[in-house]
Amino acid sequence: MVSTHLYRPIYRDGMSLAHLLAAGRASALFAVLAGLSLALVTGRTAAVSGRERRARSVGLVVRSILLFAIGVGLHLLGTRVAVVLQTYSVLMVAMLPFLGWRPRNLAILAGTWVVAGPMLMIWILTWWPSWEVWGWGTVTEVTVGMYPLPIWITFFWVGLALGRMDLTRRSLAVWLTGIGTVMTVIPPQVSTWLVRRPGVIEQMAADVGTTDLAYLRFGLDMGMQGFIPSGTNWWLAIDSAHSGTPFELATTIGSALAVIGLCLLLARVAPRLVSVVSGAGAMSLTAYCLHVIGMHKSWWPREETGSFWIYVAAFLVGGAVFRAIGRRGPLEALVSTVSGWATRSTRARLSQPT
Repeated sequence: MVSTHLYRPIYRDGMSLAHLLAAGRASALFAVLAGLSLALVTGRTAAVSGRERRARSVGLVVRSILLFAIGVGLHLLGTRVAVVLQTYSVLMVAMLPFLGWRPRNLAILAGTWVVAGPMLMIWILTWWPSWEVWGWGTVTEVTVGMYPLPIWITFFWVGLALGRMDLTRRSLAVWLTGIGTVMTVIPPQVSTWLVRRPGVIEQMAADVGTTDLAYLRFGLDMGMQGFIPSGTNWWLAIDSAHSGTPFELATTIGSALAVIGLCLLLARVAPRLVSVVSGAGAMSLTAYCLHVIGMHKSWWPREETGSFWIYVAAFLVGGAVFRAIGRRGPLEALVSTVSGWATRSTRARLSQPT
């Protein structure tokens, strides 16, 4: 995530490594992990049910409200970072009806939505309103912007399915790494083959009002600022970052699965190293907020490539320190404390005789 904000996407000799590896993929991984965390706090492999699910659902709603408020605050800073927390908070609430679903059913739903979601988006765009949500953007931006709700719900379903599986199994880690790698490599190749068919790029250029095909190809390499434009259905064949097409969804889901699988395998091979590094991951909300604040022109470090290593060092050292002293990140502690109180209060109220 930090690299996509600080490294230039394209240099004279081609796209930067940071753009190739992380553009669109970092936020997708974050979303999958958010869905996975929902499974972890609602029973792991065996979903809680009855009164306990109701109590934890209340806690999740409170957690979502807090995340939305934090996201609004970051949005109002006016940095060039497209803040994703508001979208995540809404999708967390949207996941409540799916908490009891089996991993297989969630996987089938997510796989179907990779294709059905973009089709639904095309229909939604024909009638969706444009009024504004304070601290988030217009309803159109919420729906078709960088993190469109009907598309990004797919990542949460994938994460929830993963969290319901036994992540301690080595075979699962190997499977995630393998299938994730295939999904990361194959869809972009198919997408490229389709877009290079005769007349395809010309139809796309006509839709955006340009005859400069090189400029359009440059824009596709850079990534989209939201869902694909209206016009030819060939737009669904691109795999540009944040385009929300089936190919982009398959690729980003694949990269998320591969990263999670590799991390699970690394935890077996080098558990001490992972324990140190994972300190930063355990306080990802705090790290994300600090990075967005740091991107403001009035704050240090400066928005330049060299600051990438400052962020990396700060997050790793800070995470290791908090892990060593047995503390959560400040924002993680705040959200956990308040949502935990809501869960316990609801549990106590539901357990009282009527």
